[in-house]
Amino acid sequence: MKKLLSLLLAVLLLATFAVGCGDDASSDVSSDTDVSSSTVSDTQDAFEKPQGYASVILVTINPQFRLYLDVNGIVLAVESVNDDAKSIEAKITFQSQKVEAVVNNLISAANDGGFVKADAKIDIKVTEVADETVVATEILADIKTAADEKLVELDIKAEVTVAVDVKPEEPTESETSSSDDTQSKPEEAKCEHKNTKVKSFSTGKNIIDGSKLDVVNHAKVCSDCGEQISLEKHTVKDEKCTACGQDNFELSNIYPMSAGVSGDGLDVAEINDDGSLSYNLVIECSWWNADGEHLDDWNVKIPEAEMLKSIREKFIMSDAEFAKLKEQGEYKCSLGTQTYSDGYFYCSDPAAGGPGDFSHKVIGYKDSNGTFTVYFDYLKGGPDVEEKDREHQYYYATEYTYSGYSNLSVATVEEYGYESQQIQGFKPVVESLRVKSIKKVTDISGITKVK
Repeated sequence: MKKLLSLLLAVLLLATFAVGCGDDASSDVSSDTDVSSSTVSDTQDAFEKPQGYASVILVTINPQFRLYLDVNGIVLAVESVNDDAKSIEAKITFQSQKVEAVVNNLISAANDGGFVKADAKIDIKVTEVADETVVATEILADIKTAADEKLVELDIKAEVTVAVDVKPEEPTESETSSSDDTQSKPEEAKCEHKNTKVKSFSTGKNIIDGSKLDVVNHAKVCSDCGEQISLEKHTVKDEKCTACGQDNFELSNIYPMSAGVSGDGLDVAEINDDGSLSYNLVIECSWWNADGEHLDDWNVKIPEAEMLKSIREKFIMSDAEFAKLKEQGEYKCSLGTQTYSDGYFYCSDPAAGGPGDFSHKVIGYKDSNGTFTVYFDYLKGGPDVEEKDREHQYYYATEYTYSGYSNLSVATVEEYGYESQQIQGFKPVVESLRVKSIKKVTDISGITKVK
């Protein structure tokens, strides 16, 4: 009897052990399923467009990237479009960087990856503009200038092409099909663009007058389907493009901006080491055209909105930079001391002083299709020393941005019985010139010299 009870007890223990093992196996399977699900989820993560982007740039080297920009040209996100791009995306950085710097980063990474061949073509297009304040042509001009300089630095012979290629929004599915139309329609034959014509082209973003043409170039379009094929430079003769007929090519001159104004030994607008603009110089050169209230014969009270408007006719200045300018509160100019308080600038206009101890001699320029740079020699000597006998202090460069057809130069002009050096070009282009930076330079090679 005891043997029988022992045998029954052993059977029961074995059954209990088997059930326990079954529970553990079930738990292991559940755990494996969870891990597998997590892995699938990770592989299905797709690129998400950043919120609030203002424009999109497509960069094609062979690796192809899509860059999403904010209104200030800062890259918010970089999307790798093809496999070549994905192979080098780990080398791409963009956080808080301007689009020019990121494009240069793409070129370097593509070159390191062996994708940039001799006589390559780097194609850069604005494919989407989500914010109406964005000036696509200005973004492209800055990118092209930076990219060309990067190629020179890397000793690569390649062509950088830029274009605005903004497609109309695709219609929604509900707009293209009805509930009773379930069969797909055959694809229409693509137009071969055998017949072409040219027409004046405008982005509608001329910074002087939005109603005017930008003087950028003219468009080649298909006569059959109306699609824009390319943008081409104007051929100008007698102030008119012989291809498209655009006729706002009147010539105009302006005085180049100097880094400082000196009189009676007062050197007032020093160059900032980082190339940013001296607020003393900004106020000195902007308040003349500002509309204000004359308190007396020598003092003017100017509302800050009017001063900002006047500043932006000459300089590139954001709202944040203008806020910093107001914080400075006091500006030393050759005319005296200007001040800001309680929403107004107070500017004085004393009698003109004598010749300054310093002079600014234009020695040459560079034109990079969207960026125009004037190079100066800063000379010291005093009012009684002729320019040829003055002592060289340093060179500096004033960098402008502009919108339009590239034809700018610096020439010596005789006016009112005096000779001066002035920037010359087509009127809308000259009017669009804005100072971006003024900084000391040591290398003046490659400039077009002005006699």
